[in-house]
Amino acid sequence: MPRRLGEIVATNLRRLRNQKGWSQDELADFAGVDKNTPGNIEREETSPTVDMVERLALTLGVAPIVMFQDNAGQDAALAAPDEE
Repeated sequence: MPRRLGEIVATNLRRLRNQKGWSQDELADFAGVDKNTPGNIEREETSPTVDMVERLALTLGVAPIVMFQDNAGQDAALAAPDEE
């Protein structure tokens, strides 16, 4: 069964943020969004708007479409615990 889009976005956001070595708070600061936004998206507690996905993607230095790509094979690298 295909993964839900919200799960894919959450996974990609966490992966890209971790690749930059940023905490959720740092990403929020750099993107100019509420400090709870990245964590809420990563925990799938909220669904981001398309504008928010674009803003976060550009802050992370990737094209917004990357946020919607299912890279399930790369998810093993996400096992590290997250900072809030």
